[in-house]
Amino acid sequence: MLLVIISIVLFSSYAGLRFAELNFVANTCAYTKSNGLLLSAGDATSIAAKGLCGRSEQSLEITVSFPIYVIALASWLGWWLLILFLGAGLSALPVDLINQFRFRPVPMKEDEFQRSKAELAK
Repeated sequence: MLLVIISIVLFSSYAGLRFAELNFVANTCAYTKSNGLLLSAGDATSIAAKGLCGRSEQSLEITVSFPIYVIALASWLGWWLLILFLGAGLSALPVDLINQFRFRPVPMKEDEFQRSKAELAK
């Protein structure tokens, strides 16, 4: 039953969230080859000053496949669980280290060892 509910939620969310939108800035310049030489930094500056270069904000929409969507969703959920449990673990770590030091094994004294050895031999 739980598998059916998870499948319904997963496939219905994939139907609406399967698109990834990537925003970027496109820089375009008109290029003319003059005498077979490469453009120098000064030439590029003069081209930009003449208004032959353009800058535009664009976006690219990509449809992701279902396995990629599931991987992205699991990664997103994993980050939230990491944030939640890392805070709990970091706050418990000093207490655990102090308790390990307090209850560490202590070496036996020689006379205690001889007594326990003698009792076992009986």
